[in-house]
Amino acid sequence: MNIDKKNKILDWMRYAQDDLIASEHFYKTMEFPIYRVVCFNAQQSVEKYLKAYQLFHDIEIIKTHNLSTLILSLKDFDTQIINFENKCNLLNGYAVQYKYPDDFEDLTNDDAIESIEIAKKIEKFIKSKIVLQ
Repeated sequence: MNIDKKNKILDWMRYAQDDLIASEHFYKTMEFPIYRVVCFNAQQSVEKYLKAYQLFHDIEIIKTHNLSTLILSLKDFDTQIINFENKCNLLNGYAVQYKYPDDFEDLTNDDAIESIEIAKKIEKFIKSKIVLQ
Protein backbone atom coordinates (compact mmCIF):
# COMPACT_ATOMS: atom_id res chain seq x y z
CA MET A 1 0.00 0.00 0.00
CA ASN A 2 1.39 3.38 -0.94
CA ILE A 3 1.92 6.05 1.70
CA ASP A 4 -0.71 8.45 0.28
CA LYS A 5 -3.45 5.84 0.48
CA LYS A 6 -2.37 4.84 3.97
CA ASN A 7 -2.40 8.46 5.16
CA LYS A 8 -5.85 9.12 3.68
CA ILE A 9 -7.25 6.06 5.44
CA LEU A 10 -5.63 7.12 8.70
CA ASP A 11 -7.07 10.62 8.33
CA TRP A 12 -10.60 9.28 7.84
CA MET A 13 -10.18 6.93 10.80
CA ARG A 14 -8.84 9.71 13.01
CA TYR A 15 -11.81 11.94 12.15
CA ALA A 16 -14.16 9.00 12.78
CA GLN A 17 -12.58 8.41 16.16
CA ASP A 18 -12.82 12.14 16.99
CA ASP A 19 -16.55 12.07 16.24
CA LEU A 20 -17.05 9.05 18.48
CA ILE A 21 -15.06 10.69 21.27
CA ALA A 22 -17.19 13.83 20.88
CA SER A 23 -20.38 11.78 21.01
CA GLU A 24 -19.33 10.04 24.21
CA HIS A 25 -18.03 13.27 25.73
CA PHE A 26 -21.30 15.11 25.07
CA TYR A 27 -23.21 12.22 26.57
CA LYS A 28 -21.09 11.75 29.69
CA THR A 29 -20.12 15.28 30.65
CA MET A 30 -23.10 17.49 29.96
CA GLU A 31 -25.45 18.12 32.84
CA PHE A 32 -28.32 17.81 30.37
CA PRO A 33 -27.09 15.85 27.34
CA ILE A 34 -28.26 17.14 24.00
CA TYR A 35 -29.23 13.79 22.54
CA ARG A 36 -29.41 15.01 18.94
CA VAL A 37 -25.74 16.11 19.18
CA VAL A 38 -24.74 12.75 20.66
CA CYS A 39 -26.59 10.84 17.94
CA PHE A 40 -25.34 13.11 15.14
CA ASN A 41 -21.71 12.61 16.14
CA ALA A 42 -22.18 8.84 16.46
CA GLN A 43 -23.63 8.75 12.94
CA GLN A 44 -20.76 10.87 11.64
CA SER A 45 -18.26 8.48 13.21
CA VAL A 46 -19.82 5.47 11.49
CA GLU A 47 -20.00 7.31 8.18
CA LYS A 48 -16.29 8.14 8.31
CA TYR A 49 -15.25 4.63 9.37
CA LEU A 50 -17.20 3.21 6.42
CA LYS A 51 -15.57 5.71 4.06
CA ALA A 52 -12.14 4.74 5.40
CA TYR A 53 -13.06 1.14 4.64
CA GLN A 54 -14.07 2.16 1.11
CA LEU A 55 -10.63 3.71 0.61
CA PHE A 56 -8.99 0.58 1.98
CA HIS A 57 -10.78 -1.44 -0.72
CA ASP A 58 -9.99 1.12 -3.44
CA ILE A 59 -13.62 2.19 -3.73
CA GLU A 60 -14.10 5.83 -4.57
CA ILE A 61 -15.74 7.51 -1.59
CA ILE A 62 -19.44 7.92 -2.17
CA LYS A 63 -20.66 11.39 -1.23
CA THR A 64 -23.64 10.38 0.87
CA HIS A 65 -24.73 10.37 4.49
CA ASN A 66 -26.73 7.19 3.91
CA LEU A 67 -24.94 4.46 5.82
CA SER A 68 -26.86 1.70 4.03
CA THR A 69 -25.53 2.95 0.70
CA LEU A 70 -22.00 2.85 2.09
CA ILE A 71 -22.46 -0.65 3.49
CA LEU A 72 -23.85 -1.93 0.19
CA SER A 73 -20.82 -0.51 -1.62
CA LEU A 74 -18.62 -2.71 0.58
CA LYS A 75 -20.57 -5.98 0.57
CA ASP A 76 -18.65 -7.47 -2.37
CA PHE A 77 -15.40 -6.95 -0.46
CA ASP A 78 -16.62 -8.05 2.96
CA THR A 79 -19.82 -10.06 3.34
CA GLN A 80 -19.85 -9.53 7.12
CA ILE A 81 -20.43 -5.78 6.71
CA ILE A 82 -24.03 -6.43 5.70
CA ASN A 83 -24.72 -7.56 9.29
CA PHE A 84 -24.55 -3.89 10.31
CA GLU A 85 -27.09 -2.61 7.79
CA ASN A 86 -30.13 -2.67 10.09
CA LYS A 87 -28.28 -0.97 12.93
CA CYS A 88 -26.93 1.66 10.58
CA ASN A 89 -30.42 2.36 9.27
CA LEU A 90 -31.25 3.58 12.77
CA LEU A 91 -28.49 6.17 12.52
CA ASN A 92 -29.35 7.42 9.02
CA GLY A 93 -31.82 10.05 10.16
CA TYR A 94 -29.37 11.58 12.60
CA ALA A 95 -27.14 12.86 9.80
CA VAL A 96 -29.66 15.30 8.36
CA GLN A 97 -33.08 15.10 9.98
CA TYR A 98 -31.95 16.23 13.43
CA LYS A 99 -29.37 18.67 12.14
CA TYR A 100 -31.89 21.47 11.64
CA PRO A 101 -35.05 22.47 13.51
CA ASP A 102 -38.08 20.74 12.11
CA ASP A 103 -41.17 18.83 13.09
CA PHE A 104 -39.83 15.63 14.68
CA GLU A 105 -39.85 13.81 17.97
CA ASP A 106 -37.08 14.55 20.43
CA LEU A 107 -34.40 11.93 20.76
CA THR A 108 -34.06 10.10 24.05
CA ASN A 109 -31.38 8.82 26.36
CA ASP A 110 -31.95 5.35 24.89
CA ASP A 111 -31.38 6.71 21.38
CA ALA A 112 -28.10 8.26 22.49
CA ILE A 113 -26.88 5.09 24.19
CA GLU A 114 -27.82 2.94 21.20
CA SER A 115 -26.10 5.33 18.78
CA ILE A 116 -22.86 5.22 20.73
CA GLU A 117 -23.03 1.42 21.00
CA ILE A 118 -23.55 1.04 17.25
CA ALA A 119 -20.66 3.40 16.52
CA LYS A 120 -18.37 1.47 18.87
CA LYS A 121 -19.27 -1.83 17.19
CA ILE A 122 -18.55 -0.40 13.74
CA GLU A 123 -15.30 1.12 15.00
CA LYS A 124 -14.17 -2.24 16.41
CA PHE A 125 -15.17 -4.08 13.24
CA ILE A 126 -13.47 -1.64 10.84
CA LYS A 127 -10.31 -1.43 12.94
CA SER A 128 -10.08 -5.23 12.91
CA LYS A 129 -10.38 -5.27 9.10
CA ILE A 130 -8.13 -2.40 8.07
CA VAL A 131 -4.56 -3.61 8.21
CA LEU A 132 -2.11 -0.94 7.11
CA GLN A 133 1.37 -2.06 6.18
